[in-house]
Amino acid sequence: MCALVIALAGFALMGQAQIGGGNWTAQTPQFNVQYPYNVSESSRYTFIDGVYHMWVFSNDMPFSQSSTTLPRTEQRFTPDYTSGEIQYQAMLMADPTENSYCIFQIHSGDAEEAQYGSTTFMLFWFSSDGGSVHDYSGTELAANLGSSWFQLNVDHNVLTGTITVWINGQQVWQQKDNGAGDFYMKDGVYEQDHGPTAQMDAYVKNIQFWTSPGTSGSPDFSVAPNPAALTVQSGHSASTAISVTPVNGFNSPVSFACSGLPAGATCSFSPQTVTPSGAAASTTLTVNAAATTAALRRNSRPLIPGATLAVLLCCFGWKKRWRWPMLMLLAVSVMELGMLSGCGGAGSAAVSTPSQPQTSTVTVTATSGSLSHTTTFPLTLN
Repeated sequence: MCALVIALAGFALMGQAQIGGGNWTAQTPQFNVQYPYNVSESSRYTFIDGVYHMWVFSNDMPFSQSSTTLPRTEQRFTPDYTSGEIQYQAMLMADPTENSYCIFQIHSGDAEEAQYGSTTFMLFWFSSDGGSVHDYSGTELAANLGSSWFQLNVDHNVLTGTITVWINGQQVWQQKDNGAGDFYMKDGVYEQDHGPTAQMDAYVKNIQFWTSPGTSGSPDFSVAPNPAALTVQSGHSASTAISVTPVNGFNSPVSFACSGLPAGATCSFSPQTVTPSGAAASTTLTVNAAATTAALRRNSRPLIPGATLAVLLCCFGWKKRWRWPMLMLLAVSVMELGMLSGCGGAGSAAVSTPSQPQTSTVTVTATSGSLSHTTTFPLTLN
């Protein structure tokens, strides 16, 4: 290990740029540089125009003769932290054609490594999906990052044992730490055994740190729709995503229900239950609107009583001199009844009434055990 300690004195700290939490105090980052022991530092590490460039070759030696680890060139931030909350932020960049190396990690303190394991979080770089970062070699947290600067924020709350990760301002991961009480952070290049390329590079700039006493909040979650408004046509459906974001290590199943729908509309969720394990999870809410029926309006005209009159005449006044007028009246009555039947019968007429848009406020309730949160969005039914 190189004994040189580099302090970023004079480096412009961007106050209030950190994400989440409160009561932050900006710190001046300090670190030791680790690089292959059999080469010079300058052959694997440079700092030019505010950019730290770290690289290794797959056939390099480890950072010390006694180490059995794979090659690395990393910045090991000091001092260790044992309480409160700390947050790292920097801009990083890596080559989309290079593969299988760690670009950031949270390491257990040296005295606790044997008991709790060496690391509690590592961010691996892979060439897949245009350059992607993963939780170790598992869950992909972001893709298409190759050859472009991206902002990484990693927050570690030692009080709650919670690690939260943001990429370009979006939370992509949250987990519990390994339970140790002593930690330190590292960035740079550390080869991993998942098909590494011959050369592996990482670029870092604008490194910032904050510390806070931290909060010991209980696990919880928040819920939000996207898009935040829906319009649905009669006889059709529309959908919105309902996202559940974990807070303080929350990782329990969440179920959903909706209310406030207009008459004739129904909602469904797919899936009905989600579990945000380390990162936000979402369900699709679909609103189905039944087709509206034409309103019937009662005909206000009284029935022409010709048929009744004809029957009465037939029954009580069938005389020879009235035969032809009565026959004509009966004929007219039959025609009248036929016309009424064709118009809906019994004096009713189907009259279409134009529908007006209806706007409702739909409430989505997300429940997990004793925890329950709601979110609302406007729904317009045409």
